[in-house]
Amino acid sequence: MKLEFPTRNYNCSDKYKIIFIHVPRTGGGTINNLLEIPREEQGHRAPWEIRLGIDPGKWEEYDKVVMCRNPWDRMVSLYEYRIKKGYDTTTKFDVSSFRNWLVNPEARKFGGELEREPVWSIINMPNHDIMKNHDIFSKSVYKLTVIPFETMCDSWVTWCLKTDREELADKAHNHFKTTFINKTERKNYKEYYDDFTKVMVFGMFQMDQFMWGYDYDEGGKPSFEEIRTSIAEQQKVPLHIINDRYVNLDIHGDKSYNDKSRT
Repeated sequence: MKLEFPTRNYNCSDKYKIIFIHVPRTGGGTINNLLEIPREEQGHRAPWEIRLGIDPGKWEEYDKVVMCRNPWDRMVSLYEYRIKKGYDTTTKFDVSSFRNWLVNPEARKFGGELEREPVWSIINMPNHDIMKNHDIFSKSVYKLTVIPFETMCDSWVTWCLKTDREELADKAHNHFKTTFINKTERKNYKEYYDDFTKVMVFGMFQMDQFMWGYDYDEGGKPSFEEIRTSIAEQQKVPLHIINDRYVNLDIHGDKSYNDKSRT
């Protein structure tokens, strides 16, 4: 007797054959809209959660994409978004300032229509940790494309063209000019930090800075190539070994997209 298990279509764009891993405050709402992922299937899920819920054939066939973002900038964006939505206003702790919110133990929970356990932990987990294989899939290697928030438009277009998705490349080029869902209006992230909070976020997201090459003072896009190459040189192994070890990462955004016909 063959057992049939119900499946969901979590984070899947069937139209473009893409699985989008949505890290909070990395432009995910805009990407979901671009990829036409139904509202009820959107959500902040780690790769292993998605893999357990969707059709195994889609997991094998579809390309997997995730966004990364400067962690200091991402935490400020998260703070402003949650205060705007009123998610943390009922806490017994003071959240009237970014510093107070950041050290508030109750603010580690993530509330909202699409949020549920264990998603809250994604907030204070490095992007890299979210991307890792779960132990039950430790013998499985999958390719994961990482696109930086800071070069979202150019990097998406570049990746779409590389993967023969010309229709999506054209759509993305126009989409990012007019659509940005859940954007927060705020000051530059550096205006929120003092020495204590700057070090605190460094400690929380140290792996992101190590893997992607983000820098608090310089800001801007990450230096993917330099970081991966330095790790390979330090460990005296070929670069592809490093990529395979970190979920076979296929980084896009090392260089900006310079096709003048699309500007």
